[in-house]
Amino acid sequence: TETIYADFSSIDVRGGVDASYDFKLYGSSIVNFGFNQSEITQLHTDLYNSGYYPGENALFMRFMESQDEDRIYYTNPSPSTYYSSSPTIAFQRTMPMASVIFTAPGIPMLWNGQEVGWGYGISGDKIARNRSVINWDFQGKTLLTPHYQKIASIRGQFPAFSQHKRDTNHDGLVTSGDSSDFIRLTSANSFIYAFSRPYENQNGITLVNFSNSAQSTYINLAEQGACVFTGGIGPAGTYYLNDLYGGSRTEILGDDLDSVLISLEPYGSAIYTLSLTPDSVIIE
Repeated sequence: TETIYADFSSIDVRGGVDASYDFKLYGSSIVNFGFNQSEITQLHTDLYNSGYYPGENALFMRFMESQDEDRIYYTNPSPSTYYSSSPTIAFQRTMPMASVIFTAPGIPMLWNGQEVGWGYGISGDKIARNRSVINWDFQGKTLLTPHYQKIASIRGQFPAFSQHKRDTNHDGLVTSGDSSDFIRLTSANSFIYAFSRPYENQNGITLVNFSNSAQSTYINLAEQGACVFTGGIGPAGTYYLNDLYGGSRTEILGDDLDSVLISLEPYGSAIYTLSLTPDSVIIE
């Protein structure tokens, strides 16, 4: 698969594809996700793609649903790990994974109807769920549509979340030797997955709770490479921790970035910029 990408070239084989479905991520870490620490670690490994980078001109397309696969609540025809007899809980279980896909490296794909929870409760073959006429007033609309609207707007308005790894050392290759665009942040809470998207002076940060109960954790935003500022992080400097998802912000000193307390609702998401400016997302 790696040879199909646009930047691949070897003797008489040249790639040409600028994006490709990431079925490895889907099969290994998204469908029937286990909602536990080991599964979170595997998710990060697969998002990182075990260190393989397709090049500056090619991207992975990340997805939870597609025209070929079943809706996230089923594995044709059995219920998946996201399913619950309570539709609200089922819809909530999908939200942290959606936040991850929309803010991690790659291109996120939203399959039509996903934003209203279409397919939930529809029995039978997957065709009845993933290729049927969609009721856009379906029961997941109230919970899911605002969520997707927020995470899509955040991705579109803040380049930290849509950036693609570059050849920063100018050796003609994109490898681990180049500056990282995706770093896992240490969390002492096994249910919280946290990562940063280093972007000079306006860094992206995502935390999600894969638990059905409220969770908290301290994160170190000053750890090596997690956040990038011109001239480095000044201990007495003031930085803005902008909660783009929740609509608030906190001013924080550089000295205090090594221990920032984050609290999340059940299956909750927190998406920030750590920036020199007060930032907010515009929802239209």
